[in-house]
Amino acid sequence: MTQPDASTPSYPYEHGASTPPHAYGHVASTRPHASVANTSPHAYEDDYENDSTRTRALLERFYEAERAYVAAGGPGRADFSALAACLAPDVVLHQSPGLPYAGEWRGPAGLERFMAVMGGLWQSMEFLEQRQSVDGEEVVVTSRVRFTARATGRVLTTTIVQLMSVRGGRIREVRPFYWDPAAVTETCGPEAVRDVCGPEAISDVCGRTAVRDVCGRTAVSGTSGPAADHPA
Repeated sequence: MTQPDASTPSYPYEHGASTPPHAYGHVASTRPHASVANTSPHAYEDDYENDSTRTRALLERFYEAERAYVAAGGPGRADFSALAACLAPDVVLHQSPGLPYAGEWRGPAGLERFMAVMGGLWQSMEFLEQRQSVDGEEVVVTSRVRFTARATGRVLTTTIVQLMSVRGGRIREVRPFYWDPAAVTETCGPEAVRDVCGPEAISDVCGRTAVRDVCGRTAVSGTSGPAADHPA
């Protein structure tokens, strides 16, 4: 994966990262037809290594397909088939509550729709740093990301951790966790979020007035408050 340059279309899916050696934590899989008499620690280690190697190769294909998809213009302009080939038919992307695009995005078609939503909100998404920890068919991706909002031009630099599961050589499940979900809406602008994601995407469970009274006026902005000194 390479970091996007200025010549790349302004669609928010460019990745630049290196993949460190995976952790040797547990046995990820076993050979289904091996008998007890024929199994050995070396056999389990080989299966584990094979799973991790296949997973890293899948991630490389996925991010390269994503790069090519973005460079070709993204949704409506580019062919999604190379990306779809990396995804399981029942793939699920879980976006956490508090994000304007919260919910479950199912199947390759669902992920293509999600990318269209992201493109409507973000002008660019630059990966400043990315680390991948591959453990058999389980992956943790930690990314330091700089977003630029399409409607407001505001910049948000934050950290996202993704938990990914791979089954049968394809990505089966993705769970991203944003350090500051509220800052996404604040950066994009409530009107843009409403236009792209629908009115239900604007959530005010506690009420801005109550938050301001309890936590202070700056807490409503999503940029500071009681934990303002904590690194983003």
